[in-house]
Amino acid sequence: DKVSIAYYLQLGGLLALGEGDMALARSRVEQAVALFKEMRHRYGTTVSLYALAQVVGASGDDTRSQSLYEEGIAVARKEGNRQTIAFGLEGLARVVAVQGEVSWAARLWGAAETLRETIGAPVPPVERPAYESRVTAARAQLGEKPFATVWAEGRTMTPEQVLAAQGAATIKPR
Repeated sequence: DKVSIAYYLQLGGLLALGEGDMALARSRVEQAVALFKEMRHRYGTTVSLYALAQVVGASGDDTRSQSLYEEGIAVARKEGNRQTIAFGLEGLARVVAVQGEVSWAARLWGAAETLRETIGAPVPPVERPAYESRVTAARAQLGEKPFATVWAEGRTMTPEQVLAAQGAATIKPR
């Protein structure tokens, strides 16, 4: 059962990440991505790409992490899974905020929030503390008013629009 094996590899990779074994985490999640792609399993491919983005991001490769989130979002858009798109936008926001693109991150979070509200799928409680911590750090970096402005802009954007908004009218962090 390749699907079960691929999910096992993905989850095993995330467990290894949590335990600090970066090599095992990367190896398992890369295997999961390859299996899901081989089976043309879009949802599995998407969540495994996001898992790999987390692993490489934890290793400090933010550029690769960003490209993996973008690839995963593209697959999720083909599948039409709006919850998975929202999750990808939030992951991408975290990565670009670390890279200093805080305005774009706020727009991404705003768009993801609107998408989640539309489908009735809030950020899961287990993920909420880390999510709120990242948003709070970005808000502090940019400043309350500028952050609120770009967040509100993001709330009016579709996923396609917010992805295209990289570098658009950026407010510089304080």
